[in-house]
Amino acid sequence: MSLQFFWIPAMHPEQAQAELNRFLTGHRVLTVERQFVQQGSSSGWAIVVDYVDGSQAGSSMGAVTGRPKVDYQAVLEPQAFAVFTALRNKRKVLAERARCLAACPLGASSVKDVTPKASRGQSFAEAA
Repeated sequence: MSLQFFWIPAMHPEQAQAELNRFLTGHRVLTVERQFVQQGSSSGWAIVVDYVDGSQAGSSMGAVTGRPKVDYQAVLEPQAFAVFTALRNKRKVLAERARCLAACPLGASSVKDVTPKASRGQSFAEAA
């Protein structure tokens, strides 16, 4: 696991943004943390990328757990894999909504409008 740091200026970010995008597409990224730093005309984004370096990237071991990766499509029956895929996609949507709620301050009524139905007393199966 390695760290790479980037500074993306708020004014004219194109070059730094292209460098960050090249790095992200060329590495196996574990996490990206970003913080906006307000410093007048020198404002910008401080970004830290936690990634697996090249010697570890080709490994079939999970980056965080150290256990072998599982190909669920090969392990599960087609019908079970379809359910797995649907639940994985639903989890992804809910995680994106949660990130949006954390990043975007909203009023209580707005939060209710974007909160998944399952968190309002329904099961996930009923909400789907």
